[in-house]
Amino acid sequence: MLKPFLRGRDVKRWQAKFAERYLIKLESSENRKHPWSGKPLAEAEQIFMQTYPAIHRHFQAFREKLIGRYDQGHYFWELRSCAYWQEFAEPKVVMPAIERECAFATETEGFFSNDKTNIVVSSESRFLCAVLNSAIHWWMIRKLAASKQGGYFEFKPMYVSQFPIPPASPEAQARLSELAARAAGAEGAALAEVEAEINRIVFGLFGLTAAEVALVEGRK
Repeated sequence: MLKPFLRGRDVKRWQAKFAERYLIKLESSENRKHPWSGKPLAEAEQIFMQTYPAIHRHFQAFREKLIGRYDQGHYFWELRSCAYWQEFAEPKVVMPAIERECAFATETEGFFSNDKTNIVVSSESRFLCAVLNSAIHWWMIRKLAASKQGGYFEFKPMYVSQFPIPPASPEAQARLSELAARAAGAEGAALAEVEAEINRIVFGLFGLTAAEVALVEGRK
């Protein structure tokens, strides 16, 4: 019932930093049958209170806001309908919805999140994270995405879904996955070295010329 939760601010470049926040995962009766599903409101709430008394007590402090929200399930204590709950349990890449750099992170612990983040489910999540955090995709997001004040860009699916992922040999995928794992725990000069190698490999996978690399890196 209580699921670890990531806010947009918890997702950093290369890693997600859990801040001890949890989602009370009460799915909509449209997605899951509860003991109260299909009952009139008053009766349903009595059943909900008996089924999860501690959660019901906790919700009383937020009762009016829960009742007034537009994105609720069949009952005000339920989350709105969602067709992809199961995706959060899968290995994935997670990103803040708005950020000043490519801040993709690999997530394999089954964290949940809301619309302040986006997720990409992939069995090759570390490889994908390495490619998405490379210099070429930072260059692309600045060409594709809507910009905000303060140098922020929107990392929405409508933009990120346009990012090409180059074909890679098993060896290249393995090396990039290894480098993404190293980047998650590196800082300073060590991180810069890892990111430089990631860029070299990704530039090669895309077949960029020296002039194109210079353009992507802002040297031309």
